[in-house]
Amino acid sequence: MKDLLKSILGIGIFILVLVAGLGLLRKVSSQPSVILSDTSCQPPCWNNIQPGVSSSDQVYFILSQMESIGSTMENTTMGGDLRSISWLFTRPIPDIEGTIYFQDEQVSLISILTINSLNLGDILARFEPPTQYWTAIGSGENRAYLTVGLLNPSQGYQVELLIDLEGKTNRVEIKDSSPVYKVKYFDPADLTVLLTKNTLIPSSAAQDAPQLPLWAGPGTLEFPR
Repeated sequence: MKDLLKSILGIGIFILVLVAGLGLLRKVSSQPSVILSDTSCQPPCWNNIQPGVSSSDQVYFILSQMESIGSTMENTTMGGDLRSISWLFTRPIPDIEGTIYFQDEQVSLISILTINSLNLGDILARFEPPTQYWTAIGSGENRAYLTVGLLNPSQGYQVELLIDLEGKTNRVEIKDSSPVYKVKYFDPADLTVLLTKNTLIPSSAAQDAPQLPLWAGPGTLEFPR
């Protein structure tokens, strides 16, 4: 009986050590979001790709040099003009996907799908804080959610948060720990035009552009419903 108990105890200890080891390995091998790891330039520039400046040829070259990017996919118009280039990030990069949009062969917008690879506090510690915001209600998988877009027009970036809604509430809590769903970079000179396109904000929030409300910082945020 004692031998059986010793065996069970030994197996339990082995499992605990294995779980702890895997957790440590995962922590050591993990990398920060590409939003945080890129130190080559400041928003709206990302990895030396800058909206309003960089050409499609420059983008192709830069992306080809990045080991974290797999194969790219082009989206063109009926006339053959380049609309966008998309790709998936490879592991261990925690971000999901990137898309670069073009206008007349020049970068107009950079979109990085992060899906919880960083939080709002990371953004606030790294960049100038957002000054304006917009909200849009959506639904999916039997749930309602609120998209909150936090915008810094002068620095040329936007952070999007996805927050589940419960009941008929018309307020949500924005925290430093709120996970970031997406980050977009744009040329501040093109803001007026971009606000009328779905690439920067959804059509449901476009009626508030360009007079978007001011964002006061983390805390309770009320929204129309």
